[in-house]
Amino acid sequence: MESIPLPKKVSIDKDAENENKATLIIEPLYPGYGPTVGNSLRRVLLSSLPGAAIFAFKIKGTTHEFTSIDHVKEDVVDISLNLKRVNLTSHTDEPVQLTLKAEGEKVLTAGNIEKNADIEIANPDQVIMTLTDKAASIEMTLWVRTGRGYVTIESREKEELDVNAIAIDTIFTPIVQVGYEVDNVRKGARTDYDKVTMEIESNGTITIEEAIKQSAKILADHFNLISDFENIGEEEDISENTDEPAKDEDESGESEAKEEDKDKE
Repeated sequence: MESIPLPKKVSIDKDAENENKATLIIEPLYPGYGPTVGNSLRRVLLSSLPGAAIFAFKIKGTTHEFTSIDHVKEDVVDISLNLKRVNLTSHTDEPVQLTLKAEGEKVLTAGNIEKNADIEIANPDQVIMTLTDKAASIEMTLWVRTGRGYVTIESREKEELDVNAIAIDTIFTPIVQVGYEVDNVRKGARTDYDKVTMEIESNGTITIEEAIKQSAKILADHFNLISDFENIGEEEDISENTDEPAKDEDESGESEAKEEDKDKE
């Protein structure tokens, strides 16, 4: 019996107006394989790619998040929401400490954060806070680290932070949105083959091409391991592994977090 045919076309069409958006097209897929491929790739894109994010910050003179700051338009809660929108790339697996200092009447953005060789900021125009008076003075410490998926404050209750440091939920995934649809296409005499059209948007810290390659490799590595299960060595007792799996946008509450962010704008 012949093997299931593989698709003949895989293409990426970049958005002319937004370099962080692109369309992935895969066709023709054997009937029924459209949802299988599309959903698997979507879930990995949203949950499993590594990224970096600010996970805690400290503002000199504040002790908790429900604090207002003299000569600053935003309160600490608003500032924390703005920090969650700062898109970063980290060139180290170790936590990185950043500093932001300013005086006078001005709008502070991610671009005002002091430069660090290990960190790149993809959206330097992201507003962090607004200083409303010439007498304003601010000094912040930010902590950045790498991870996967969406990690809540509650899941990090045992984490030790500096005195007066404020923890925030972290969105590590560099992929902002993924949607796909499956249509029928003709292959020879058959018209029931599948075509997957996937719309992908990143936060600017990774190219769409690289995101697709990494996601496909993650899936391929897992399936290759399963196909060679007879040669898999004895693994540790999974009951001893307390690490929680990364969650994708549907399961993690990230959508709710983004809605909360929008309400604050």
